[in-house]
Amino acid sequence: MAKESRNVEILLDGQSKKSKGVLILEIDLDKDLGPSKSGKSTIIGSTSGAVTMEDYGMPEIRINVNVYRVDPKKGRKRVHRGEGE
Repeated sequence: MAKESRNVEILLDGQSKKSKGVLILEIDLDKDLGPSKSGKSTIIGSTSGAVTMEDYGMPEIRINVNVYRVDPKKGRKRVHRGEGE
């Protein structure tokens, strides 16, 4: 059974014989789909695994999207490169 995308719409714009087009992902950032399995973040949108572009004639292209909001009290603090060195 295939997993269903949640709050992620995949669109392709400008496809022609010369160009595969421009990939457009539409995700409502105001959505709240509940906590992640770890409870450290809130899921906003997900493709629920890799999906193919088969409907657009490109079965070799795979897309995997996860969008989430980190709870600063629960998630680990990340140090960006160049900081604290």
